[in-house]
Amino acid sequence: MPKYKYTYEILLPVVDNSLSMSEVMRKLGIKPGGGNQGNIKRRIRDLGIDTAHFLGQGCNYGTYHVGGMPKSSWQEVL
Repeated sequence: MPKYKYTYEILLPVVDNSLSMSEVMRKLGIKPGGGNQGNIKRRIRDLGIDTAHFLGQGCNYGTYHVGGMPKSSWQEVL
């Protein structure tokens, strides 16, 4: 039995075609909890897979939400 479930061959295409660590975890079918993200992040780092193309936590920041509706300012809401 292999020591690691997620090998370089499995992780490389998933990481290359993802924009965030959350997306990597979704594609691998891993639940986001219990230290899973830290374990996958550490495994990716140890294998030397490049994550420079990840957009980070602000990837959803912008003027439109999913569905094309413009964001309302706080003044409009109040």
